[in-house]
Amino acid sequence: MSEADVRAATVEETEDTVAADTAEVILEADNAPITEGLPITDEVIFSVKHLKKYYPVGKRKDESGHRHAAFLHAVDDVSFKIYKGEILGVVGESGSGKSTLGRCLLNLIHPTAGTVKFKGQELSKLSRNQMKQLRSEMQMVFQNPVSSFNPKQSIRKALRNVAAFYGMDKEAAKARINELLELASLDPGLLSHRSNELSGGQLQRLAVVRALLPAPTFLMADEPVSALDVSVQAQVLNLFLDLQSELELTIMFISHELTVVEHVCDRVIVMYLGAVVEMGRTDDIFAHQLHPYSESLIASKPKAYPEEEKTHEPLQGEIPSAIDIPDACRFCTRCPKAIPGVCDTKTPELKEYGDSHWAACWLLEQDA
Repeated sequence: MSEADVRAATVEETEDTVAADTAEVILEADNAPITEGLPITDEVIFSVKHLKKYYPVGKRKDESGHRHAAFLHAVDDVSFKIYKGEILGVVGESGSGKSTLGRCLLNLIHPTAGTVKFKGQELSKLSRNQMKQLRSEMQMVFQNPVSSFNPKQSIRKALRNVAAFYGMDKEAAKARINELLELASLDPGLLSHRSNELSGGQLQRLAVVRALLPAPTFLMADEPVSALDVSVQAQVLNLFLDLQSELELTIMFISHELTVVEHVCDRVIVMYLGAVVEMGRTDDIFAHQLHPYSESLIASKPKAYPEEEKTHEPLQGEIPSAIDIPDACRFCTRCPKAIPGVCDTKTPELKEYGDSHWAACWLLEQDA
């Protein structure tokens, strides 16, 4: 079985070794609240508590001249739940930690601290064999469909290799592949082709077919349409919606394309510099943003029609370094509404304002 097939379809575990002195700077999880949104059902698929993922980046000198271990805070104390049957969107600028969060959920990379539970099982405590058995229930659709297929193999062989990995015999695999091709509105004749002979839209739908081969209950979609032409994106998005309804899938949809998220997701998490700054139902997030970052992010959407007026000023400056995060609101250096002496001195907690609408902002504290 090829390396590309193993990576994309079986989502094999990635070895992720963190420096020994990481533990010296990682604090125990505090008692910050767990972000809650309005559940589609009461059944929790994923429960994430105080998740942190730090990468060692060598040593740096502090203000006193002493050298100490430095870490990039890719995901920084994130907590939330995913409920059965929902599509949860995760949005934010590049570098906000969206993809790292997704890979931590699937245990492709191991968290530095915190817990991730899938249907009540804490993934970090499972052995490699136990995790392998659980992989059939959680699958991933990667951003670039071209790189996730082996160009030297036919699509038929790539799919059959995945089926064999999950213990399916040839007849069962053939039946399952044909069933999924019909669901995805794909011609079975594509199976004889190689990936470099197919379009991006065809390959992405085949990537969805591959992910659904072991009949998972959870699908992680990491920027699944960003590499596709706009004319093809609607086809793939409609496929996700159809499959989610027909197969009762739970989906985490990572994207920077806000119009897409507004169209397909039930709830939305807004991330900034590794942390959750706002979370709530999609309609609430897009109609009434509580956090200034969410406001700026959603205001950056393309115009719905040519005559629409854009009155919001774009954000100035770049995202600060994820290595030297100050004990303050991490957005205050770019926030046009920052309160001097407050926003730049303390980190706001994520709190609920209204019906299942959460945000972390000192402006809301002032209003309250």
